Amino acid sequence: MSEHAQESVDEPISTQNATQPDTDESAVHATQAALEAAVAEHKDQLLRVRADSENFKRRLQQDKETAVKFALESFIRDLIPILDGFDQAMAFATPAQDKASDGQTDQTSVVSGFVLIQQQILGLLEKSSVVPIQTDGAFDPHCHQAISQVASDTVPANHIVQVVQTGYTYYDRVVRPAMVIVSTGPDTKSAETSANQSEEKAVKKEKKEQ
Repeated sequence: MSEHAQESVDEPISTQNATQPDTDESAVHATQAALEAAVAEHKDQLLRVRADSENFKRRLQQDKETAVKFALESFIRDLIPILDGFDQAMAFATPAQDKASDGQTDQTSVVSGFVLIQQQILGLLEKSSVVPIQTDGAFDPHCHQAISQVASDTVPANHIVQVVQTGYTYYDRVVRPAMVIVSTGPDTKSAETSANQSEEKAVKKEKKEQ
């Protein structure tokens, strides 16, 4: 085969080899562009998610502040009628100009009005899970506060004799302990004194009879 024919055969091969680097470079550029687009898209999504998260936190904080601010709204609505009862009771307690000249009021109506108000308040507190502490029976240091002790012939030792101030619990938590007076049991000194006095009387009576 002549040299001219050999060159004609080899010429297309050299042309193919020369275009291969251009093809690889284009593929690299395309891949890089696709990656950059994907990164930009993910970055945009991340920014949107972060913005949504901040907005959610802000709304949650606002809802929390609103809930705390108006937490007692229902309680206040129930308390207002009780205040109306106080107004009515005070109206009974204040002598009117058209009443008797001595200015006497109907004490029974006044007392009944305040008893009704007390019942309304207790009912409202119970509705809110606030109940008075029981004071019948033995002294309980978890919910009772002893302010003094007295001897009693009728109330056993370590039992409540008198309630000075009512205590209350909110669910299972003591809001205020009940202030009470606790019995120490029978007064042994008084019993001994009474026994001695009885014995002395018996001796004197016996001497007189003699």
